[in-house]
This record gives sequence, C-alpha cells and structure tokens, in this order.
Amino acid sequence: MISVALLLVLVAQDPAAKTIAPDSYANEATKTLVTAARAARDRNERLVTSYQAMVSQRIGLGLK
Repeated sequence: MISVALLLVLVAQDPAAKTIAPDSYANEATKTLVTAARAARDRNERLVTSYQAMVSQRIGLGLK
C-alpha cells in the first residue's frame, strides 16, 4: 500500500507531465505571465513549513 502511494507521488512530480502544448496560450506574453505565476506559486509552497487552524462549532438543542 505504501509503495502505491509513493509511486503516485513520484508520477505526480514527473517533469514530463508538466509540459505545455505550444498552442496553449494566445501569445508569448501570456505564456510568460503564466510561467512566472507558476514559478512564484511553487516557490511559495516550498516556503510554507506548517499550517495552524482554529476550529469551532456551535450546537443548538431544542427541548420540549
């Protein structure tokens, strides 16, 4: 089971899977903008080391 999960992670990180078709964008400026945005997102994801959340729930009860 662990080997299947590891295989899925490795396939998801395959650089060949991230190739972009040449006709995906209307022009070169759009392609450059999207490429820069993806690089910034990847960089920011690497900088996050943990998340912290506070969760609360309100429960109502009607008694007769």
